[in-house]
Amino acid sequence: MPESEGANPNLYVSQEIARENLRKILEFDYEYVFKESTNCNSYAPKNYHRQSYIRYIDRMNPSAEVSFTKNQYPLTIDQTTFKTSDFADGSKTVNIETGKLIQLKLLLFENRGPQNIEKINLITNTNENNFTKLQSDTYITLEKIIPDTGGSSIYDYIYGRIDEDRHRSYTYPNKLGNYLLTINDPNEFFSEITVTPTRVNHKMQVVFDITFAHPMEKSNLIITATDAAKNTMICNVIDAWESS
Repeated sequence: MPESEGANPNLYVSQEIARENLRKILEFDYEYVFKESTNCNSYAPKNYHRQSYIRYIDRMNPSAEVSFTKNQYPLTIDQTTFKTSDFADGSKTVNIETGKLIQLKLLLFENRGPQNIEKINLITNTNENNFTKLQSDTYITLEKIIPDTGGSSIYDYIYGRIDEDRHRSYTYPNKLGNYLLTINDPNEFFSEITVTPTRVNHKMQVVFDITFAHPMEKSNLIITATDAAKNTMICNVIDAWESS
């Protein structure tokens, strides 16, 4: 998905550079297909299953639908649960009372393990459905604090960034690591936001405790999640919430 002038830089990763590098090295032009049924980009590149090098290069996005059971929900706002099939619907708008503390929960799958999700964005105060035209000054960012690798190999740099129990696979460590919360809220919609990332089985759960200070009109919620290999999931939840 190309980046356009004036668009929110937090929404995009530099896929053009990655694509050109793959063309030169592997002669493979990949594409992450946008799925209208879920309002998310695809978990894997088009025709990815046909490539022989898949176990050596991570090109899988974090996902809000892969490996989910019937009773698991990628998004919960207050008490309202969302499947990805609800993201494009726009019929589940959650009305939040100002001054009331609510929880927004994300549950995400990552093929290399939940510890590999390095950045999550929640972008709101927008009703734009075209990503290339999106402009919003209201977003919440959770970004992993990467410690100094101390000259470790690239393998350790990508997959061994946090302490693990040596008797467990590197894909399933006991800790997620430390994260930094950044809030950009010039309209002062929020009075308080705190966040708690945890590991739930083979997924990453992030709980945002949010209190609205002022009303916000009905708005989409754009969710992005980026892993250590810079693969990025993008989902647009239509008319997700409002505050009054």
